[in-house]
Amino acid sequence: MTSIDELRDELTGNLVKAEIWARSLGTLGELAPPAALVDAEVGRLRGLRNRALSSRLNVGLVGRQSSGKSFLISGLQGRLSYDLMTDDEGDIQDSYTGILPIGVNATTACPTTVVPVEDDGTGFASGRGFLRVQFADSPSHAPWTDIGPDPSPEVMAAYGAVDGDRSSRLPEHRGRRVVQIELLVSDYRLPAKLYDLPGAGSADDDELDLIMKEAWDQADCFLYVSHATSGPDAHHLDLMRELYGYRLRTGRQVIWVLTGIDRATQVEDGRSAWKNARERSNAYLRERFGGSPGSPHDFVGEGFFPVSPAWEAQAAFADAAGAATGTGGNSVGRNSRMDDLRRKLTDVIEGGVGQRHLAQVADEAVGLVRLLRRPLADTLATHQVSVADLENRRAGVSERLDRVARATEKVLSDLGHDLARALRVVQRSFGDLAAELHAGLDRLIDEGDLKAEHVSEINVRQVEIYSEWIAAAGGPDLLWQQQLADLNERAAVGLHGVQGESATESELVVWEAFDSRAVLLSDEGRRPLGAYGLVKAAATTITVASPVVGGVAMGLAGASLAVVAFPVTATVAAAIALAKVTDMVRERESTLQKARTQRKQLIDGQADQIRDAFVDAAREQGNTLLDAVAAYLAQHKLRLERTLAEIDRRIEAPDSVASREIVARLGPVVESGRDIVTRLAGLADDARAQADRAAGGR
Repeated sequence: MTSIDELRDELTGNLVKAEIWARSLGTLGELAPPAALVDAEVGRLRGLRNRALSSRLNVGLVGRQSSGKSFLISGLQGRLSYDLMTDDEGDIQDSYTGILPIGVNATTACPTTVVPVEDDGTGFASGRGFLRVQFADSPSHAPWTDIGPDPSPEVMAAYGAVDGDRSSRLPEHRGRRVVQIELLVSDYRLPAKLYDLPGAGSADDDELDLIMKEAWDQADCFLYVSHATSGPDAHHLDLMRELYGYRLRTGRQVIWVLTGIDRATQVEDGRSAWKNARERSNAYLRERFGGSPGSPHDFVGEGFFPVSPAWEAQAAFADAAGAATGTGGNSVGRNSRMDDLRRKLTDVIEGGVGQRHLAQVADEAVGLVRLLRRPLADTLATHQVSVADLENRRAGVSERLDRVARATEKVLSDLGHDLARALRVVQRSFGDLAAELHAGLDRLIDEGDLKAEHVSEINVRQVEIYSEWIAAAGGPDLLWQQQLADLNERAAVGLHGVQGESATESELVVWEAFDSRAVLLSDEGRRPLGAYGLVKAAATTITVASPVVGGVAMGLAGASLAVVAFPVTATVAAAIALAKVTDMVRERESTLQKARTQRKQLIDGQADQIRDAFVDAAREQGNTLLDAVAAYLAQHKLRLERTLAEIDRRIEAPDSVASREIVARLGPVVESGRDIVTRLAGLADDARAQADRAAGGR
């Protein structure tokens, strides 16, 4: 079986070939696609190569403020340095420097991502990396602003820390609000994108909240970070509940990390204090989230894993200093357990996530190459036909163009009506949700005091009830999957009708199999949609339950269509967010009994909100499919129009010599593009198969 590294190397080699092929199009002169389009696609292919080489895992780090997430990120990538310094009073103190702002009072102001990239030979991301930021007022077509290479700790804090000194920013940036930060690093130890994330829904700003939700969506797994000097308590429960909902609805792994064990080494009851803190933290999790270790829905797993980035940095310092003394810091480094944590994350990569990442990269590359190759293939086909035959062919192209123009509105209208009917079916399936929630929650509400711990217990149970109910046989989740599958089939039938029964491979403009990913990823060189073709509106459904887990495979005219990729975070139970409403019910304005009654009355309203949120998510997913169909038809119409114009030019000024030259120039280029597409598509299939095998063996 091909290893993930071999698969990555093969993909990287083919991406290099694709980039070289795309660059070569500039030599075609007047036959070449627009230079701006070629340059843009070459840049995207280069970006895909970086992604294939580096970011094979997306890890979301979550936890309370000052839990040590930024410190841990610097440590995981081997970018935490230790030194000794003398303070103003002459005392020697430990000093740490990371690539993200760290310190007792350092608090991240916005979502921050550390992105590993391949060194391109220029050293642009060496040293402390290359900083770029997104401002609240950044234009949508150019959201990122480059700050520059090797940013100092003061500059990083100025852009990314709550208490950062804005005077350390560039003058033109001091009055602008930062909503997201990326730090590109070419010197790293883990091929993983690391997101420093607050809890989903915890931001007060809608734009920040959306960015955080999107980051939660992209995470393949989560590290929940707790500090050894302050274990979890009631203040952590909202965030834990959000993770719990993700685990129930997506199966995503949560790795519990107890960091800062170097600061809890004093002996308590015969052992280090951090060991007692770990035991208490694990008991806290088990009491509130249960689950037997090893079970499919086990949320706690092995519990908190102790690490110390500080000890690893100290060991590196001691090793460097020990070169002269014959001593070193190996034992301290081993006690840090940082390598063990990296191995846990590497296991996630090799358990299917890394292979699926490579499949996604290959899929996107296929779409980019096809975008550049398609008009060249159409022009080639037109010049391979004699002028005498073009008169007959012209009528066929014109008729197909008219058919597409006439049918587009009807196809989309019919699909819109089908989607509306499907949504009504799903909406009706929520009729018994309120009763289900009352049956599982009323008694629990009456048995407690509605203080923080009791409210958390109610909210956790609400997440469990909702997750089980919605995914049950006959529940809205499976019902919507079937409705969407039917909608896909009707889209296939509609497109087949537009194609016509007489379509053959000999036509000048070949009808390609509909691939929703390629269509949505590349709209004639413009990329208004997010990765994997999701309309941005879908991001607004992130806090609700998914109508679909993993997408639905489609078929069209005998061809296998790509799976429609929908936002995974749309699978998160709406109860996670809606349960927070219950935190407002307190005894401050009522007796305990009245408070219990009010809490139970909330259930009916919550059921309605959950239903509406689910239907909104389903509507966005259905509209994504309609967008794909509309974009595909628009692209096919444009191809026919271009071909018709080329036919007219040839008929008006026939030049067989020129046509033979065009065929000679375009033929090898089009064939090379076809070979690249075939190899990349095959790699994508191999990567998905390998991911399935890896996941099945876990």
